[in-house]
Amino acid sequence: MIVVDVNIVAYLLIEGEKTDLARAFWERENDWHLPQLWIHEFLNLLATSERAGHLKLTRCLEVLGAAWTLFDSKTHLVDPRETLRVASRYRLTAYDAQYVALAQSMQTLLISEDGKLRRAVPGCVRSMRSFLAPDVSE
Repeated sequence: MIVVDVNIVAYLLIEGEKTDLARAFWERENDWHLPQLWIHEFLNLLATSERAGHLKLTRCLEVLGAAWTLFDSKTHLVDPRETLRVASRYRLTAYDAQYVALAQSMQTLLISEDGKLRRAVPGCVRSMRSFLAPDVSE
């Protein structure tokens, strides 16, 4: 069981430079959990990709369906008070704080490719690469 940020979902489901790494991570650990916020962020990511011409609407809808199938039951409501506490403690956005608060409440790691977030909460947040090869420094 692990918490992932929404970009990890995108790397898994949308072909790109980090897809192979995300698939290797998925093969190793596929019990991914996310705060409810993820669906709004993912919709925005898909809408932006479609508007920029990177993905066709039909592909966006396919990816959305796949993501919803995989993660709807792994979606959690995060206590807004705890989100504010985490945001204040680590100087994070409320968006990032929801992922950290969820990981902390589940007593697990958050996987993110966001270096700033990993530096802000090093005991809780790791990259996919460091999860797969723990001796890799961030």
